[in-house]
Amino acid sequence: TNGHHSFQKLLKWRKERWERWRKGVKMEPLSEESGLGDVFKPFKQIFNGVLADDTPFDRNIRINSMLSPPSSPDKIKLTWLGHSTCLIRQHSFTFLTDPVFSPRASPVQFIGPKRYTSPALTVDELPGIDICLLSHDHYDHLDYNSIIDLVDSGKINYWAVPLGLKQWLMEEAGVE
Repeated sequence: TNGHHSFQKLLKWRKERWERWRKGVKMEPLSEESGLGDVFKPFKQIFNGVLADDTPFDRNIRINSMLSPPSSPDKIKLTWLGHSTCLIRQHSFTFLTDPVFSPRASPVQFIGPKRYTSPALTVDELPGIDICLLSHDHYDHLDYNSIIDLVDSGKINYWAVPLGLKQWLMEEAGVE
């Protein structure tokens, strides 16, 4: 029954999120600063049904908040940008996971599930990235258009990829 209760809670959260989106209330991107032990707190909040309040969304304030570094060197700042994409900052180090900035989570952009909301930041708004991690090659984690945009932006210093993706990045995306 405990698993059933958690599933019901998740369904309730998804329904509330859908209703908020349908009414035009923007969900705030989740940004959390904490010590190393609390890095996953934002994800726990999502699965526990903690939602943003109904305050009107002010993109400029949010961008400044997301791009500001952690308050001290021993803190990590994690900002969930949407779907599989997180921006993780620690003092002078910036890390990006599974960048997906396209309008659809699909191998092609003319069909497939469309985003409910835009990513919290665009590729142009991202700071310089020390390492971009690609966890695997599924289209909802390895978005071709986002990779090309990131390569063209010159913002990524290093790529961390699983076996087999290095050659693809070099040949198809133009990573040197």
